[in-house]
Amino acid sequence: MNWPWSVTAKGFAMGVADLVPGVSGGTVAFIAGIYDPLLNSLSALSGEGFKALTRGKFGEAWKAINGPFLLALVLGIGAAIASLASPLHWLLEHEPTLLRAFFVGLVATSVPLMAKHVKGWGLDTWVWAAIGCAVA
Repeated sequence: MNWPWSVTAKGFAMGVADLVPGVSGGTVAFIAGIYDPLLNSLSALSGEGFKALTRGKFGEAWKAINGPFLLALVLGIGAAIASLASPLHWLLEHEPTLLRAFFVGLVATSVPLMAKHVKGWGLDTWVWAAIGCAVA
């Protein structure tokens, strides 16, 4: 099996985001284009994968949950947390404005990507989007 290094790198980015209060690794997953496969794998954990596991079919369960994908992702997230928790803590204490600006930029990057998934951007959609931004 070829190791899915790109998934590990995306998991690392998710882990970095998870270390910063108020920033979601899910946002990074969405930006990185792995949100849907992640949701499918996680839902299979309690569905098809769980059923196979209870029948003792470990290989089938591993395949159902897309095991290589989840393992690569979890290892990336874990590597980020293990290696960057201390430096990010330092940045939050000493350079909070720059760090927050970086992560606000990441979130702002996701807006056009989300907009592609919304069908029919009419006036009402823009009004609600503006209200949501104002509240946030």
